[in-house]
Amino acid sequence: MKTALTNIKPSDFRNAIHENRLIGIWHMMTDFRAPYLGATGALALPALSKTCTYLLLGYFADDILKRQFYFGGSLTRTLAIIGLGLIGLAALEGTFSFLSG
Repeated sequence: MKTALTNIKPSDFRNAIHENRLIGIWHMMTDFRAPYLGATGALALPALSKTCTYLLLGYFADDILKRQFYFGGSLTRTLAIIGLGLIGLAALEGTFSFLSG
């Protein structure tokens, strides 16, 4: 049975030693640069999604509820849009958290 790990060449880590640690890490990741950078990029999207979730909740609490409290009006459509936004952000965060692993 052939697996993806059979194509990995053994590495000699003595070639990765460098005065600059970042350059040494870059040399150690020789065959894994693309997956590592892809996973790092995939971690940025859940962090951005979580930030947007808090910004949306802050907007809802500070602007929408305050305006409805002082001026009255219908809150149904606004709640639906904000609820769908929170569900979408949670789905985005969960998907890219899973993919980054």
